[in-house]
Amino acid sequence: MKKLHFILVILIATSTVFYSCAEEENNDPPTISLKSGIDSTGTVYINMDTTLTINESFLIGVTANSNSEKNLKKLIINRKFESSSPEPAFDTTFSALTFTVDKIFSASNQPGTEDWTFTISDVNENSSSLNFRITTLDPPDELYTYENIEFGPYGDTLPNFFSSVDGLIYSFAEIDTISITDTTIYNRIDWVFNEYNQWGISIVSPDDNLASSAYNNVAQWPQRNATRFEETSTSAGDFDAITKYSEIFPLANEAHLNYLSDYPNDHNGGINVGDVFAFVAASGKIGLIKIKKINSVTETLTLDVKVEI
Repeated sequence: MKKLHFILVILIATSTVFYSCAEEENNDPPTISLKSGIDSTGTVYINMDTTLTINESFLIGVTANSNSEKNLKKLIINRKFESSSPEPAFDTTFSALTFTVDKIFSASNQPGTEDWTFTISDVNENSSSLNFRITTLDPPDELYTYENIEFGPYGDTLPNFFSSVDGLIYSFAEIDTISITDTTIYNRIDWVFNEYNQWGISIVSPDDNLASSAYNNVAQWPQRNATRFEETSTSAGDFDAITKYSEIFPLANEAHLNYLSDYPNDHNGGINVGDVFAFVAASGKIGLIKIKKINSVTETLTLDVKVEI
């Protein structure tokens, strides 16, 4: 009888251990987050409610982690335009404890609101979701046109810094003086004249090391805008004929998907008169630049610029 009692005690204790182990198994849902900031090409990540122009391209970065030591298995991104049914924008399966992906999408092709949902799940069917809303607007038909913008020659007191917000050119000395009372001047500078790189006379983004090499104090600026450039197939004549932003948007937005350079250059290297480049400013404004004159004697560069308001 004592022996039977002892065996029952052991069985109860063992089952209690098994029960406790099962009860303590971590079954927490995974964590999902959206990237912020800019990627290596200067593209801004969208991670919250925002407003875009119809068909405008945008970048999403997703990061996920398992919290239960169970592998993640699936990421689904759905988009739902107003009262329509949800549609899959991205769907992938995998097996890993962590996961990250960057994807470029296009906003809706019609004005309205679109809800985006991001859901990560693990092998135990635990899941977590995030969402935000994109409001799409028709592109404005107004644009700013700046003609005969002349840069150079190189020098701290010469007009070598351009703002696409107001079409003004500043010298380094002017920026240094203005910043004493208005530090937002740094936020307005979209490109810098430079003649000391492999392409000769050109312009570069403020965040390019060439800018800080040519103008030493640029490295100390609290804000160095990341402007990016891409060559287009637009002719100088077609550029001149453009009168509405809706006419430059398809040209510049296509380049927006591919822009890689901190400074304009064509496939032959450097820039040439008649070249037309798209640019995307750090503010997100899109525009076109026409190379109008290059004077290697006076070391000056003349541009025409058309940019969204």
